[in-house]
Amino acid sequence: ASQLNSRESLDQLSNQGIDVNGQLASHGWNSRLDVVQAIALTEHLKSWRISAEKRRQLRSQFENFFESLGDERIRFRLQRPLEGVDPNWSLMGVWTDGDRDALVSFLNDLKIPARVYYDPALHLSPFSEENLSFSIKTSLEVSEKLTRGWFFLPFHENLKDEDFHRICESILDWRDSYGSRKQET
Repeated sequence: ASQLNSRESLDQLSNQGIDVNGQLASHGWNSRLDVVQAIALTEHLKSWRISAEKRRQLRSQFENFFESLGDERIRFRLQRPLEGVDPNWSLMGVWTDGDRDALVSFLNDLKIPARVYYDPALHLSPFSEENLSFSIKTSLEVSEKLTRGWFFLPFHENLKDEDFHRICESILDWRDSYGSRKQET
């Protein structure tokens, strides 16, 4: 590991060890809260229940959208909570068996900030190979398959209806275009 002698290295440390290319590169921590942010968070917590309810409603809209697709060409799945668990959703994770990277790129080209997190699987990252106290000598097929398919959509209580519809229409446009290409091969 290189010495911490630059702004980039400090940014990497404070961003959970993720470098500018989005790769896990070193040990890190999540230290994004300063005094001003703490004051703002204290005020925000006063309206937390309202925000949480808005996110639950938005989550329900996304669930309805993805459930309505019913397309065998390309599957989309959302994370499902355990029975009896009422999560406070903070991310809108979607898994697809389609070309996830092409979809994320397509959405980003349309200025829809879709992102990929947690890829590669932890056991495949160069950081884990040199720093884990154990070695994984086998493939973890399920983990690897899941990390290749997950992406995240914009998701917050202030997402406007027109933005939600634009995201859904864009996914449909990509699916129809990608599905046609997939059938040709």
